[in-house]
Amino acid sequence: NWMHGLLRWILGVPLREADIEATFRRMTGKRTPDEALEFVLVGIKHNTEKAGALLGAQGIFVVVATFALDHGMPKDLVIAAIILLLGGSLLLMTTLRSTVGPMSGERTKEVGRDAYEFLQSRVIRFNIALFLTFAAVILLAIGMLTLL
Repeated sequence: NWMHGLLRWILGVPLREADIEATFRRMTGKRTPDEALEFVLVGIKHNTEKAGALLGAQGIFVVVATFALDHGMPKDLVIAAIILLLGGSLLLMTTLRSTVGPMSGERTKEVGRDAYEFLQSRVIRFNIALFLTFAAVILLAIGMLTLL
């Protein structure tokens, strides 16, 4: 259905159990267990790098928002944009926690499965934060138009 497709597009990951399993199999199927784990860990590293970059961009947008507020932009738009940026940055910070969790403890799943689930959860949080940031930028752009 279209709602499932939209959610999958927004969140950036498969949502149905069968799709999750198929994606995991495609990512790890022709690799040795060590290669599969390494492949997924590279994805985690990439996601961490993107989260750090987005946090930096959000900081810049907060500076833009405070500048806009000082120069007469509608307060409601600026406050809403800052709240969206704050929500997005808090969500991103949860992705920057230690990556040791999936590698610690006793293995009850096949190699790479814990790391894959960890990556999937990070991708969901990153994409929500990205959309919150985009919404904040749209609000700031609308506010800037009111200054013309």
